[in-house]
Amino acid sequence: MNPTIATGEHLIEEMRLARKIRQLTGGVGGFIQLLKAAADPDSPAISGAEIRRLQSLSDRAIEIIEARIETGQDKDTVQRELAAAVYEIRQNLELVDRWRRPIG
Repeated sequence: MNPTIATGEHLIEEMRLARKIRQLTGGVGGFIQLLKAAADPDSPAISGAEIRRLQSLSDRAIEIIEARIETGQDKDTVQRELAAAVYEIRQNLELVDRWRRPIG
């Protein structure tokens, strides 16, 4: 398995199991950094199947974040940061898809 995918799966599990906001934001930040690294053209090759898996993991990350926002248990500033993270995940996933999509 591609190490990027394995790390992504680990971070999603970390977010899913998070009980404290710091645990969740740590996983979210790590996931965003993973997507940024995956979008880098100088990083190791990534297949179409791996891109699709990153898309699936990103969808799951967004679901987890949105569910946390919906609870309303965090301060407004934290909720805004989480909402911004959803945007950042989508933006970086788009870069992965644009710059790393295999030709052909």
